[in-house]
Amino acid sequence: MRGLGSGGPAGGRRRHQNDPPPHGGGDRRGRPVDREDRSALPARGRWAGRQRLPVRALDLARRRGPGAAVPGRARRAVRTGQPRRTRAGDQPGADQGARSGPAPAHGAPDPTLRHPAAVRRDGGDAGHDQQPGRAAAPARGRFHLHPHDPGRGVGGGAARRAGGVSVADTDVLIVGAGLAGLTCALTLRAAGREVVVLEASDGVGGRIRTDLVDGYRLDRGFQVLLTGYPAARSWLDLSALDLRAFSAGVVIRHRGRFRRLADPLRAPVAGVASITSPITTVGDGLRLLAWRRSVLHPGGQEVAARPQVPTSQLLQERSFSPAITAGFFSPFLAGTFFDPGMTTSSRVTELVFRSFFRGDVAVPALGMQQLPEQLAARLPLDTIRLEHPVETIDRGSVTLVGGDRLSAEHVVVATDGPAAQRLLGTRLAGGVAPDRGTATVYYRASEPPFARPDLALDADHDGPVTTLAVMSEVAPTYAPPGGDALVSVSTVGVPPEDDRGLDAAIRTQLTGWYGSEVAGWERIAAYRIPHAQPRQNVEDLPTLAREVRVDATTWVCGDHRDTSSIQGALVSGRRAAEALLAA
Repeated sequence: MRGLGSGGPAGGRRRHQNDPPPHGGGDRRGRPVDREDRSALPARGRWAGRQRLPVRALDLARRRGPGAAVPGRARRAVRTGQPRRTRAGDQPGADQGARSGPAPAHGAPDPTLRHPAAVRRDGGDAGHDQQPGRAAAPARGRFHLHPHDPGRGVGGGAARRAGGVSVADTDVLIVGAGLAGLTCALTLRAAGREVVVLEASDGVGGRIRTDLVDGYRLDRGFQVLLTGYPAARSWLDLSALDLRAFSAGVVIRHRGRFRRLADPLRAPVAGVASITSPITTVGDGLRLLAWRRSVLHPGGQEVAARPQVPTSQLLQERSFSPAITAGFFSPFLAGTFFDPGMTTSSRVTELVFRSFFRGDVAVPALGMQQLPEQLAARLPLDTIRLEHPVETIDRGSVTLVGGDRLSAEHVVVATDGPAAQRLLGTRLAGGVAPDRGTATVYYRASEPPFARPDLALDADHDGPVTTLAVMSEVAPTYAPPGGDALVSVSTVGVPPEDDRGLDAAIRTQLTGWYGSEVAGWERIAAYRIPHAQPRQNVEDLPTLAREVRVDATTWVCGDHRDTSSIQGALVSGRRAAEALLAA
């Protein structure tokens, strides 16, 4: 989900910047080394006594296993300590059939997340191969990520070719390696089905991808994980993700000043101080506590079954003041659903707030793509095929771009909404809702605008910026050792201006916030994401769980079938697999 955060990390208390360093030394600004800076930690396990590698090269070596060959550009990264760069003009892809936003032309994806040749990674039961600070556990299964080779089969066994048709020795073909496709594949594999996943782009994750540009980790769009999502707790090993959390509350630009609103149950002092803010009142605080209880006390299914109205009407019915509605809820929902008008269904809003209340809002230390990477690591050899774009889908077969046709008993379309609509056409029951888009621009700053893991929201509407976060304060590993601060800025909708015009408008707005220092920020990359998430208005959601069966051999999953979130994608993949198994 692209959203807003509060609370501490799931794995324990977030290390305070003034805590003593656990292994000595300091970070790029002289502060103690945090535990995610693993290059500063003593060697462990099978790596003891070896040369300390850059953190990403170390991860690459861990996943390949001892003695595995390392491609040339990755070897250079290990030797030099520099991230691998792509050739000029390389553009990392996005979800199957649609691009979630172009990667910066001057940058390069993370070498552990993309390679033009087959990549082998060790895989454990629950992603423990990515446990920070220790060697990978012995692999119980491995998978290869292969680019498309028209002469190569795709199944777990030998595939045959006849008359230009590749007949896959597999039960199910899944189109798309995002969260929905991966959870669908894992559910089917657990039931004994042979599965092959076809992904159009050069890596798993769909819209959840992370690029490495000059040592900075850039998620493709501002994205966070809510640890309160039930499906995230079921599918992901949260401790292995080494989560870094946002602070307990938000900072709001309101009437030309910054005002902090905090959760009084997580940050009592700041929460009590919030009552004196012109954004809220004592009555609003009491109504928030009552609303919190109303979404936490019953079960999630009961909350999901409540009558739905636009969120703006829900807030009126709960008697929230116009001040808190305009000063907090509108900018908060603009950052969460790209919906400052608060037309999103009240069901969705209450379910998402339920997850906010139940857990933390965080990012993995190595970027959001660690979520799909962890799921993919649990699939066996040759399950996932990268750079296999699908052109058409028929009953029991798919045709790749280039003409090869692959057959299986069942086909699952696990793409984003627009791609699913293109591939399935009128067969997709109910179609898909219009998408809401965003743009995210990353800057490097010699000094951060604020030295806290805060999220800043705009309630003044004096420019394109909706949310701002200093990602290197949330997770220091998002910036290179000794590097500048990494600032993430996001908008509602995809602005019509080109990158230069958008950059100028952002700088004008933020100069009013932080002064002349903004002029010295260097723009690293800009991502334009027209299909960030499906719209979730009342008219779009006759039911939260939409039909996943297309016909007797074709199925569909994705966040356009459930709530538009990480939770929805994970649940949708499981639902499609279970419906297929029950057929």
